[in-house]
Amino acid sequence: MHEPPQKNLRVVRYAEGFGFSAREWSAAIAAVDWRGGDPNRPTAEPLKDGRKASVWRATLRFGKGHKSREIDAILKVEALPTIWMRLKALFGWTKAHQQWRGAMTLGEGGVSAAEPLAILRGSKSETLVTRHAEGSTLLERLAGGLTVAEERALCDQIAAHLSRLYRAGMFHWDGKPSNLLLDPTAADGVRLLDTVLILQEDYIRPHDVGVLSQSLKDLYLEPAGCGLAPRRSLGLRLIRALGRADLHDGARETVRDLWANTEGEITDHGDPTPEDDPLTRPKL
Repeated sequence: MHEPPQKNLRVVRYAEGFGFSAREWSAAIAAVDWRGGDPNRPTAEPLKDGRKASVWRATLRFGKGHKSREIDAILKVEALPTIWMRLKALFGWTKAHQQWRGAMTLGEGGVSAAEPLAILRGSKSETLVTRHAEGSTLLERLAGGLTVAEERALCDQIAAHLSRLYRAGMFHWDGKPSNLLLDPTAADGVRLLDTVLILQEDYIRPHDVGVLSQSLKDLYLEPAGCGLAPRRSLGLRLIRALGRADLHDGARETVRDLWANTEGEITDHGDPTPEDDPLTRPKL
């Protein structure tokens, strides 16, 4: 798995209160036991392992004694194997920078997102550090089993989240359930984890049937690919809730169009089975 850079580290960007030096960040990362087995060091938990990137949860400690500070952090490590990728990093075009900008844009619109703390760069990879937030993803909640009442409550909660997002003139192009953290401290109880693909009103029409259908498709496909396909009645409930939020006119014809459009996009997508099971954690 890709690990955060520890040598030749540069601090590219940091949030207020996290302006530690490159040496301090290097020391905090080097102190973590990334491979496991050392009970005297902070451990790291692998959350995702991919060919180009990996995601970890780790405790980072800065300073010593009464001035020490400890952060429960998520670290997204993206490999920079080519000159082109390193140029993208230099000009702020990597996913780390896109996610940072997306989180800031969402925050301005009152939508909760994973809080970015720093972007760190080494010779072969770049790392986005965000603050860990408690809660389970929507996909994990679906996998855990829900009563009918809980399903309906979640449906209304997601409708409130989408309403807030669209009213702010934004659209999340990757709004699948594994990207939606159910966090009671967040607006509408939903926090967006991956904010790379945030589109604004210049590119979308928030009340457009196609935009709403895209969100409904994203919410359906991932669970379906994991054997957790939501019931059709929940899709209709969500569409009606969006109508009550004035995101469409609520007319029977509009509901029918939304439903037909969504079903068509789901059918056109084909096999929804994900390449990497989002419910399975990688092993060290």
